[in-house]
Amino acid sequence: MATTSPGSKPSENAWTMEMLVCLGTMPDRDIASRFGITYRAVYLKRLELGVPGVPAPKRKVKWTPKMLKDLRNMSGRAFQRKYHAGKLAARLKMKELGLPALSERDRPKFTPAMIALLGKRPDQRLARGFHMSLKQVRKMRLKLGIPTYKETFLDNAKWPREALALLGTMSDEQVARRLGTHRGCVSVKRYALGIPRFNPPYQWTRRTLALLGTKPDGELAGELGVTTRIVEKKRHKLGISSHRSRLRATAAALLKQPPAGQGTP
Repeated sequence: MATTSPGSKPSENAWTMEMLVCLGTMPDRDIASRFGITYRAVYLKRLELGVPGVPAPKRKVKWTPKMLKDLRNMSGRAFQRKYHAGKLAARLKMKELGLPALSERDRPKFTPAMIALLGKRPDQRLARGFHMSLKQVRKMRLKLGIPTYKETFLDNAKWPREALALLGTMSDEQVARRLGTHRGCVSVKRYALGIPRFNPPYQWTRRTLALLGTKPDGELAGELGVTTRIVEKKRHKLGISSHRSRLRATAAALLKQPPAGQGTP
């Protein structure tokens, strides 16, 4: 019997007639084990010759008392991961013992507190918090007839007039705390109604007013922690030229001056 070194791929000459005859008569892994070659080598050679493969026999599960106990107490997925048992074998054994189906046992359990959050936050965020898949959260929400997070907080009928009147009068965080909801739903609702974000009036001091026009509006806005529009609006109101205009005026004045050492005739 000709063999090759284990783990090596046989060359064309390494395939003996005995090895070729075995192709298609037993599973590829059995041939690889018998002749000490790799499964991939057998698989590729069989495909090259057009020989149909033989499926490997299904491994029969030997059920122990420990396995049967875990089958009753563990979820289907956990049991399969622990014992490497096939899904079909576990399903047939559970049916034989009169146990619930795998799909029913793996079904996520929603507590009343979890159900109360459905539709009040995005499904993706709830799925991460519940340690579930997005599909499981969405399926439960649809089963209970709860609209999506976006649909819930875009419906004006579910927003009291007092709550709508608060939008834009304070920060979204403050509105959310007062209404007992999430900041995201407040922001989405305010944006849907076209209400601008709350920008409290900036308290200008003599020092900050003196900085107007001495540097670009955007740079000054970053230092003061306000928007560029607030700085620009205040500068225009006081009639102060922009920083760029001041630089141009200074450069023009320098160009008009005569060179040093030359006086007027």
